[in-house]
Amino acid sequence: METKKEKETPEERKARLRKLRQAQQEALDSDTKKRKRDEPEPVIKFRNYKPTNEDLKEKVVVQEVVTEQPSIEMVVEKQLAEAAPDGDIVDESGQVDLLNLAPRKIDWDLKRDLNAKLEKLQRRTNRAIAEILREKLGAESQ
Repeated sequence: METKKEKETPEERKARLRKLRQAQQEALDSDTKKRKRDEPEPVIKFRNYKPTNEDLKEKVVVQEVVTEQPSIEMVVEKQLAEAAPDGDIVDESGQVDLLNLAPRKIDWDLKRDLNAKLEKLQRRTNRAIAEILREKLGAESQ
């Protein structure tokens, strides 16, 4: 049984494939045209650049300047209020209690980070001491 594809000549096959490619390209082109029509044009906004062209000057974004900056005291009070909502840092007179504010020991984070390594080292040390004692006892008993 011969099929249609086996009967066609190479020229006919080329023509058929050319038509398929054209149809596929037209479908892609129509899709991109539809997308282009659906998508809005990009909006140009100049935030840092000051254009010299008069047409582009209207697209400059004006940045608002903040004139009132909070004082350092207000920032510190806000941070203290956030850090300790129950007020254990501030004493009765309203002063900051430096003993409660500072860490009790300066190297607490180092001890925390090295704790696992120190435990392993302590186990090895204990094993080594026990081994030395066994050797001394073995030497004395002989």
